[in-house]
Amino acid sequence: MTKKKRRENWAKEFIQSRMRKAGYEIRRYTFVDESHQTDVPLPAGAADYLRHDNPKLVDLRQRYAASKLPAAVASMWNERHVQKNIDLSYFRGNNAYVWGYQSETPDVVRMRFFLYTKLIESIDRLGLLGKLQEDGAFGCWTYQYGQRPKISRDLLDSVNELHFLDRHFKLFTRKDTRVLDIGAGYGRMAHRMLMAVPSVSHYYCTDAIPESSFLCDYYLRYRGLEERAQVVPLDQVQSTLQPGMIDLAINIHSFSECTRDAIRWWLQQIVRLQIPYLLLLPNDEDRFNSTEVNGKHLPFLPIMEEMGFRIEAQERVYGDSEYAEFISKNDMIYLFRTPAAR
Repeated sequence: MTKKKRRENWAKEFIQSRMRKAGYEIRRYTFVDESHQTDVPLPAGAADYLRHDNPKLVDLRQRYAASKLPAAVASMWNERHVQKNIDLSYFRGNNAYVWGYQSETPDVVRMRFFLYTKLIESIDRLGLLGKLQEDGAFGCWTYQYGQRPKISRDLLDSVNELHFLDRHFKLFTRKDTRVLDIGAGYGRMAHRMLMAVPSVSHYYCTDAIPESSFLCDYYLRYRGLEERAQVVPLDQVQSTLQPGMIDLAINIHSFSECTRDAIRWWLQQIVRLQIPYLLLLPNDEDRFNSTEVNGKHLPFLPIMEEMGFRIEAQERVYGDSEYAEFISKNDMIYLFRTPAAR
């Protein structure tokens, strides 16, 4: 052992002994920093298909840029953000689609998701945790407690949102429900809703980010849902979707990451399509703010009110439970009635 190493060890032992005498203990913590789990191998051919140079993705990029639509102007989800925060092969890992943890130790993450699991179990009168499954595919972070099946944030958030829709939209007792998911990402909610609610006859997914449309198309085919699910590219929204086709629009943590002009355009589409209800989850608790290209945040609720959107129901995502203090920021979830509902 070198003289330098002996001095370092002596210093550590001295500090630790003094801390112990004062009633404290020093521990080393390792923070979670992996972008995805590797327990579940990728499906055959996935790595070759899920590439940034895939001709289908390249075509989508070119078409979205050429559309000149307000929704195609990226603010938060610009090219740099996508390249940094989205791994096409492991798109269900810890990334911009579904953050599973943020600078936390493994013990803290595991405890937080256990509390979240207990909360969802307490409201799951539909038994969705027993019906839906989490297989950890595409790098999804999963957690298991006792004899319970594996869970993930993808699964828990989806079950929570489905219960909200059943309470306020009667989702599980309606027949032939048709849904439009604006900002559908990789298809998280489409997958969960179609598996949970057989009466949802058709689910349209659209997104202004070409990588999202590309991944969503792949993921829904991987889950075998292509008969009831359809990805509508941004440049085909106005030609494919027509009035009277859709009963419910969904926007989960998407408007808050768009410009106000993009939000206005999407709201105009909802009005044009005569969709009577909109499920909306903003990013900032009870604030409805956009993200502009210059990084500023502008309110968009006044635009909704001017266009005739009215709040039908609102709840805290985690309710008023004491669990919320230990889980994460307790955002609001809203159901809006649109002009078509009156």
